[in-house]
Amino acid sequence: MRSELHTKSLRSAKFTALSALATTVIYFAQFMVLARIFNPEYFGIIAIAMVVIGFAQIVSEMSLSEAIIQKKDLTVNLLSSLYWFNVVTGVIVFVLVLISAPLIATLMQMGELSTLLPVISISLVIGSFGTQFQAIFRKELKFGWLFVIDTAGAAIASIVTILSVWLWNQGIWAFVWGLLCGITVETAIAVHYACIRGILPRFYFSARGLKYFLSFGTFRSAGMLISNFNSRVDQILIGWLMGPQLLGYYNFSFNLTAQPIAKINPVITKVAFSVFSIVQDDLNRLRRGYLKMVSILMFFNAPIIFGIIAVAPLAIPLLFGSKWVVTIPVVQLLAVYSLIRSYGNASTNLFLAKGYASWSFYWNLGVFVIMPLVIYLSAKKGSIISVAWALVLFQAVLFLLSYFFMYSRVIKPFMGGLLKAVGAPLMFSIIMAGALFVLAPLLLGFSDWVQLLLLVLFGISIYLSLMWLFQKHFFLYLLSAIKS
Repeated sequence: MRSELHTKSLRSAKFTALSALATTVIYFAQFMVLARIFNPEYFGIIAIAMVVIGFAQIVSEMSLSEAIIQKKDLTVNLLSSLYWFNVVTGVIVFVLVLISAPLIATLMQMGELSTLLPVISISLVIGSFGTQFQAIFRKELKFGWLFVIDTAGAAIASIVTILSVWLWNQGIWAFVWGLLCGITVETAIAVHYACIRGILPRFYFSARGLKYFLSFGTFRSAGMLISNFNSRVDQILIGWLMGPQLLGYYNFSFNLTAQPIAKINPVITKVAFSVFSIVQDDLNRLRRGYLKMVSILMFFNAPIIFGIIAVAPLAIPLLFGSKWVVTIPVVQLLAVYSLIRSYGNASTNLFLAKGYASWSFYWNLGVFVIMPLVIYLSAKKGSIISVAWALVLFQAVLFLLSYFFMYSRVIKPFMGGLLKAVGAPLMFSIIMAGALFVLAPLLLGFSDWVQLLLLVLFGISIYLSLMWLFQKHFFLYLLSAIKS
């Protein structure tokens, strides 16, 4: 059983990695195009729109996907009831966004939101028809199908967005058309695979048996809502206190640093949650699996984040245009914030696999009380750099508190194992970044593009060489996992 699960996990991780790589390349291409064409104000308006849709999506889905993955025994009638509940909830939330859009536009002093939000929220209804199928594919570790869904959706979304803004001068609406087309393609492919798998729902609904799912989903959704607010309160308050232009600069910086983590983490965490749910009653296997997940995440996340810090002064004006130069120090600070925060986000899967959705809720509720005050006080200074500093320091404190009060209680004290898991890649990434700062002045005789290429190649070489010399066993494990 262990060998079969291990094999399925590695295969699933490879498909998820391919999906992350493909969608990252697609997203980055779109991001570069939009950064050169859009004004900072557009990025600010889009940021608030996606904050609203993010909240709406959490309420719409009710975390039923995670509940379906976590629950071992599911019947056809129960899945059918959950499916139609999800669809109806999507329609209700769409109507709520439609009604509240003018009020949100007035509060944020961004008139465009009154027309953008109703159209974007159509995605909630479209997506509700495919959400459950994707959860079942994850539960069964059929990540090859998810690779097709994610990649096709991202490709269509980017193609439509770029064509709309470049050829048809749609401005900020190009983003909306791309998003709607992408979610439509994802849903259509999910339904197609559901037909192949024979898991289309019946026209059946019964509230019997939904109590566990609604209880799990309520705690998880409440926790996610608060967590989403905690992670977006900076953008909300910056938009409210400083206006769309400074929010645009901040949103650009946030996306540049958060998106690589957002693409990499699911490669491991989606598979890890499914595996953790299977071995949830075996403490030793759960601890080993958790530490392995953390070490793999840090192996990839740390060099990317510190690489961004090192090359930002050259890469940002070169890739995105000179108007974004002012964001360089913000990008460097938010990169550190994203790295620390990635640990907490990934570790949430541990609680969910054990059925402790309430833990995540209460933790996020505590952060919810303090986080807005921290951001408000730093934003009142009128500088987005002060907000970035506040986020870094606050997230570091949260990391320490979360270990002592949450993680160590689930899988017992494991600080030694945790330091061993993250220590080497973190230290080698810092050494790599330091080397790049030293090398950069020596490359000034080359063109900017050649300088950037050389810095990236040097950085990769330095980091991989250090890992090979001092972490050869772990390095070989990753190579064997990729080849298997």
